Amino acid sequence: TYLYIAGKKFGIMKVNTRTETTYFARDGGSIGCAQIHPSKEYIAVGEKGDNPNIYIYEYPLMSVVKTLRRGTERSHMTMGFSASGAKLASVGYEPDYSLVIWDWANESIILKAKAFSQEVYAIGFSGYREDLLCTSGMAHIKFWKIAETFTGLKLKGSLGKFGQVELSDISCFAILADEKVVSGSENGNLLLWEGNFIKTVMRQSKEKACHSGQVNVVQIVRNKYLLTAGNDKYVRLWDLHTIDGLEADDSLCAYMQPLREIFIADTCNIVNAQLDYFDAGRI
Repeated sequence: TYLYIAGKKFGIMKVNTRTETTYFARDGGSIGCAQIHPSKEYIAVGEKGDNPNIYIYEYPLMSVVKTLRRGTERSHMTMGFSASGAKLASVGYEPDYSLVIWDWANESIILKAKAFSQEVYAIGFSGYREDLLCTSGMAHIKFWKIAETFTGLKLKGSLGKFGQVELSDISCFAILADEKVVSGSENGNLLLWEGNFIKTVMRQSKEKACHSGQVNVVQIVRNKYLLTAGNDKYVRLWDLHTIDGLEADDSLCAYMQPLREIFIADTCNIVNAQLDYFDAGRI
């Protein structure tokens, strides 16, 4: 069973039975983004329009159980639940580019800040800590922490510094257990961030990047593997332990080979994916 969005509607497709149920935007606009709760019991749908809402649907009944208001002015572009499912983070489109942390069960805003001054493509919490998250998008990545201060909770953001590495749009990332971050890039390299600086630029060799073209999927699998995919239509599997121990040369480059790879199809690019079940021996 999978969830997709298309214009003014979103749908749920059951592959085995080839049945599909579609639902339309509730406020007359279109759908900006959607996200599945870790429990698989809820679906969050962010709409586009004037002061659009986020609706929380109970699955499989598909009745609206929560409505999140005043998160952005024009459009919800991306969002993600925390690992426990207690928090939801969303990012809006122009003009505000608002980053909002929600206590969605109580329909309330915990924190709100400006994510960036340009488009944000992705947002995600750490799978290991509820107070760490990242946003990334047009020519940037930003590292966020929910910090306790004397005046209450604050969102503290630190912009990634590319330094000597070519500036790149970043459409995907994964936060590791030790708080390092692996992100994709436009040129097919994988970037390992420590703090807000690039520690390592990962390639297969001096002549060959991890992918040919933009990397659109970076995902941790079973705390042992890193799964990546992109415009070259390849899905590749990497060893997380090897990534963390790579030694970079003077140009920050380090080299490794994937454990497995699979070519998807000549007719499609892999622009987004989320994996729930994975067998490393059968990819």
